[in-house]
Amino acid sequence: MARSGVYRRAFVSLDTTEDGKRPNQKGLAFMANIKSQKKRIITNEKRRMRNRAVKSELKTAVRHVKDAVAEGNGKDAYAFACEACRLMDKAASKGVIHKNQAANRKSGIMRLANTVVTAEDIAAYEKPAPKPQKTGSKKAEAKAARKAAMAAASAEVDAAPADARPLRIAVPKGSLNAEAIACLEEAGLDVTGLANPGRALVISNPGVDYIIVRPSDAPVFVALGAADCGICGKDSLLEVGAAVEELVDLRFGGCRFVVAESAGTSAAIEERYRKLGSIRIATKYPSITRAHFARTGTQVEIVYLHGNIELGPIVGMADRIVDITATGTTLRENDLVVVDDVMECTARVFAGPAAYRCDKRIRDLAARLAEVASKEA
Repeated sequence: MARSGVYRRAFVSLDTTEDGKRPNQKGLAFMANIKSQKKRIITNEKRRMRNRAVKSELKTAVRHVKDAVAEGNGKDAYAFACEACRLMDKAASKGVIHKNQAANRKSGIMRLANTVVTAEDIAAYEKPAPKPQKTGSKKAEAKAARKAAMAAASAEVDAAPADARPLRIAVPKGSLNAEAIACLEEAGLDVTGLANPGRALVISNPGVDYIIVRPSDAPVFVALGAADCGICGKDSLLEVGAAVEELVDLRFGGCRFVVAESAGTSAAIEERYRKLGSIRIATKYPSITRAHFARTGTQVEIVYLHGNIELGPIVGMADRIVDITATGTTLRENDLVVVDDVMECTARVFAGPAAYRCDKRIRDLAARLAEVASKEA
């Protein structure tokens, strides 16, 4: 017969139950039938075995004291008594015995030991060295090893001179290259060979290495630690979205991000948007485009192109484009008109947050470049 609750009760023989356990006096065996109670039974059994081992250890320690007293060995009796008192305190702290019981038993042990212990025995007693602390598991040991390795690496970095490694700067190719080199030179850096690198991708000068990259790749190099700092346009920083810290606006390489469409198609585009609920935008900068139209609340379908963005409206592949322009000449030659401004961009100096905080050379360079930019303004 069964019932709901913590236990299931059944009448069985008075000898043993099905699992080999003896029933109670009334012939009723109780078995847990819910998960929490099963777990409690296992926990109680572990605790019972632990308590039995601790109590056995206490009895052994007390017996050693009694044997030493019976032999009249005061030195051993005092050492065994101190060890027994330590074990009593440990058992009380773990809840195996009550603290009052521990105090009474310690008092009795020391009273017994003092019957044979002399002052010389107490003076000759040496406290045993503490046992090495256990880490607890392989996982804890691995964690401790990692902490030790990190501490050693940190100490090595602190001991090394600040200029042990050249400062690495990501320098952009293309239209920003010449003015970026001019700013670096005016800031006091050696730019020998940087203007005409040939096929070289890294130019090494005393105290500085220049890594020549595309502007859109510069934030990635800095974010992943391949370069300490770099120069690129604001558009590249926003489009890539890398974890870097913008330091200085260099105030050159100015351009605009604009939304453009073919002349005379505005009404048709608005009607298509009213019917379909979205318009198609061709661009080389999907992240910037998506963010702009999200701010305006316009639903768009983005067509990602690598170049010749102006072809989108001309061949009917897209309704509008989002592109970068400096003078607007290319837009006018392809009969495109600007319908909205997205933002203005200039060249920026940036660095990784950790590198900027830890490397004084980057902070000094940023300060000098800020002075150069203020002069040009």
